[in-house]
Amino acid sequence: MLKIIKIFLMISTLLNINYTYCYYSNNSKITNNINTTKYNIRIKNNFDKINNKITIRGNNVILPTIYKDGYDNIGFKVEDKTINNNVLISDINNKTLIPLWKLVNYNIKYDLDGGLLNNMINTYNIEDNFILDKPIKEGYKFIGWTGSNGDTPQEVVYIKNMYGNKHYKANYIIDDIIVEK
Repeated sequence: MLKIIKIFLMISTLLNINYTYCYYSNNSKITNNINTTKYNIRIKNNFDKINNKITIRGNNVILPTIYKDGYDNIGFKVEDKTINNNVLISDINNKTLIPLWKLVNYNIKYDLDGGLLNNMINTYNIEDNFILDKPIKEGYKFIGWTGSNGDTPQEVVYIKNMYGNKHYKANYIIDDIIVEK
């Protein structure tokens, strides 16, 4: 009988149940009821991915990790407070958590193959919107960029709604200039 009770308590602990009440009689039959406090936690859905679960241990809550392309999560806003990953259940029960985001800046690297680029933009973020300038190389004609945009040269490369570090190589052909006598 004592072994059965110990096994039941070990299983309850492993399941990470917040409050457990066990009722049993002195006979060989165990009757049990497991009750847990109910919580209502909402996270505003302005994110792309979520991993982990909300874990409640005692009065503490470990919030899940959320991801949004081009941003770092720096916590949550609940009413007028900013909270982090580990918080008291009483601070968030029956409330909506609003994720707080910080823009991530990414690098752009260039291989100009001896050319010059007047307006070289070396960093960008997911909210930026611009076109890569065309480089100039004496005696050559620029035919396009390759690299992060693929292997086919593109004269016009848009940086818009993008994330991650980028690299671009300038591609040229010899500029056939005909000189008449």
